[in-house]
Amino acid sequence: MEGVKRFRLAIAFVVATFAMSAVLYPMLPAMIPTHWSAAGRIDGWMPKLLGSLCAPLVSVVIVVCLIVFEPIRIREDTGDLDARQYPKVVAGVGGFIFIFIVNLWVLLAGLGWHLALP
Repeated sequence: MEGVKRFRLAIAFVVATFAMSAVLYPMLPAMIPTHWSAAGRIDGWMPKLLGSLCAPLVSVVIVVCLIVFEPIRIREDTGDLDARQYPKVVAGVGGFIFIFIVNLWVLLAGLGWHLALP
């Protein structure tokens, strides 16, 4: 259990994503946009349940895999790798990037916000 506590930031991001989806779910239309073309036009739709849960579920898989399959070299803190930095990598890659960027983008687009791609 102590090993999992190191990843509390990543777990908090995952929980926050599910909470964000739950709060915005009642306001979403039946179909929400989930894919944009290179020109920035919406060209993919999903039912709101699947669309609002897709990113959080993928982030769970990413975070769990990064925790379970933590490189042994980092786990043992040998060599020049710092074991204290790995949980931050897990939170950044598995938590923040996928959850907040992708899920928030999809939910806001589902609510009718026009989001221009850079």
